[in-house]
Amino acid sequence: MKKLLLLKFALVLLSQVVYGQVKVEQIQEIQVGADTCYARAIHVDSTGLYLGTSNGILYHYNLEKDLLKAQYGSSEMVEIRDLYRSQQGLLTMKSGSTGKLMWVEGQTTRYIDTVIFDSVFLDVLDMTSTGVAVMMGDPVNGFFSLYCSFDYGNTWSNMSYMIPAPDGEFGYAASGSTLKMLSDTSFVFVTGGSKSVFYTVSFKKSEFVELKYTKTEMPFESGEGSGAFSMTSIDDSTFVVVGGNYTEPGKRKKTCFVSSDKGQTWKPSDKMPNGYRSCVIYDEENEILYCSGRNGIDYSLDGGKRWKSLSKTLAFSLTLYKGKLYGTTRNGKVKIFSIKVD
Repeated sequence: MKKLLLLKFALVLLSQVVYGQVKVEQIQEIQVGADTCYARAIHVDSTGLYLGTSNGILYHYNLEKDLLKAQYGSSEMVEIRDLYRSQQGLLTMKSGSTGKLMWVEGQTTRYIDTVIFDSVFLDVLDMTSTGVAVMMGDPVNGFFSLYCSFDYGNTWSNMSYMIPAPDGEFGYAASGSTLKMLSDTSFVFVTGGSKSVFYTVSFKKSEFVELKYTKTEMPFESGEGSGAFSMTSIDDSTFVVVGGNYTEPGKRKKTCFVSSDKGQTWKPSDKMPNGYRSCVIYDEENEILYCSGRNGIDYSLDGGKRWKSLSKTLAFSLTLYKGKLYGTTRNGKVKIFSIKVD
């Protein structure tokens, strides 16, 4: 009996050690955009914070001086849902009845409006360091809307009408994280709705774009507003996908699944995030996963097996920079979390 009690005590201590080491030391709130907008696209680097918002404006905020440095865009870019900053410039993506892109280089702004985006609701874009980009939109005529660029997003080719989209299956534009480039010739993306599916796609550049793909169904709940909303990778084989049902933000059932074999099989978290989650990111340096949604932010220290609440603060999208966690929210504001990792 004594040995059993000691074993139980040791397990309790181990649990505290493993799951009690990430804390929020301070939360700072900054007003970046207009108080009438919200944001789902964010990037932070040494040049400042970039925020793409629902009113069509890209805000550039100087974090050191705590002031707005510049803003770009107009009403024709309403509903910026994703952005990517490369060595060539910054690309923002508009979602709506017809997709459009805005290219920002220095103080120059240029719109990329092509016929292949007509009547397409764009969901997500991603890019490699060499400027190969892929963008996905909602299905059209029974196929996923896919586009590729080989010049940092300046010009685009149509990859559509190659991957069938079953009725009711589509992507979400919740945080610009449902598609991830794996290399200059491959990417993965996830869907929701009638089914939640993990797609692995390879392609090549020639006279036309040739696609090869595989797909695996993920066990999220099905239905409108349900499924996979965000994805990240821990290594080349391990992927973590979060989601749920955005109409039931507090429902914890089936909100995270993990694959350790490049998406071939999926396992549910032993302890799910605390509700619907629209974004998940990975802190490679500290080996910590963070995910967020309408009712708060969670973290995992064991690759997504168990999640623990970090904050009850709403955050649509997350990003990390120099030990701080940045979360987008309503009214043009950004929350900055100073994180302590023991």
